[in-house]
Amino acid sequence: MKVKRLKRSRKMSQFYINTFGFKEPVRVLVDGTFCQAALTTKMHLQEQVPAYLGIRAQLVTTKCCVDEIVALGEDFRGAKLVARRFEQHKCRCRGLGGGAEACVLALIGEKNREHYIVATQDSGLKDKLKLIPGVPVLSIKFGQLVLGKPSQASLDKAAELNRLKAGIMPPNPQPKEVASDSLVVRKRKRKQPNPLSCKKKNTAGKSDSGAAKKKNKNRK
Repeated sequence: MKVKRLKRSRKMSQFYINTFGFKEPVRVLVDGTFCQAALTTKMHLQEQVPAYLGIRAQLVTTKCCVDEIVALGEDFRGAKLVARRFEQHKCRCRGLGGGAEACVLALIGEKNREHYIVATQDSGLKDKLKLIPGVPVLSIKFGQLVLGKPSQASLDKAAELNRLKAGIMPPNPQPKEVASDSLVVRKRKRKQPNPLSCKKKNTAGKSDSGAAKKKNKNRK
């Protein structure tokens, strides 16, 4: 393996370890297409995969993946023997059908909580895995192992996690009116006096009645 390829793959491995919490030994979930490609290129997976990733790795598969290889017939007998060397993890597809692809997707789930690296040659499966953040995809190209670049979903999730670590909340601006209302302390309005209570007293009437009384007293 070339030095640049090893540096690149180890940098990718550290990205998933530091960002998404992958731990050694990482689990590499192998399907039938990957086993067939490894057999064709005479690749010893249990030795070469950890050496390429630069970390300890455990190769695993599922019963659905093995059953799919068996269903392909004697032409894939060698791939079946390769797959049966690996530990079989319990399927989560609940026997609903869909083959190895559905089984792998069910095992990965929406967040890849078990931190699998998926080893596959299936382009359709690769496209679906790109939509799930934190899923490294390993494949064989031109007889060499290749760890794919992080998908856009993984990069977006990594940026979000970095913001949370730094204590920066994601941008979600609220309308200015709502924000200002929550900060303004409302003053109590001064009550206006009752207009009925503000009527001037009729002093003129009182003075006229007083003057009339005085006149009456003088006449007497």
